Amino acid sequence: MPTVIACMDDLMFLSKIVEASKALDVPLRSLKSVEKIIAACGEAPGTLVFLDLDDRRLDAIVIARAIRAATPPVDVLVYAFVSHVNEDRIELAGKDLFDKVFSRGQFVRSLPELLAPEAPAAR
Repeated sequence: MPTVIACMDDLMFLSKIVEASKALDVPLRSLKSVEKIIAACGEAPGTLVFLDLDDRRLDAIVIARAIRAATPPVDVLVYAFVSHVNEDRIELAGKDLFDKVFSRGQFVRSLPELLAPEAPAAR
């Protein structure tokens, strides 16, 4: 079963993640500092990290770069969601930084699958 770390200021989306994780009995932590996120990723291999690319205060790209550069490396999947009209952020996200970037609607629909015990292993 995955452990989930959610890093976002959007309480509406955080509540959607909380509800989905409770329904599937998946451990969830809401963290807002890079250091705490990386430490938590190191504690539980196969962790899922959910980041909001639209968040202006908690820069998902900076956080994802720090996770990818962690020493020692962490076994984690990093997923982001973004408004489909925020093309600049989607382009900045690049191809190798996130395991997948979802539109906000796709992310909500995909939560049960992402949180399922048989979810894909980290890279």
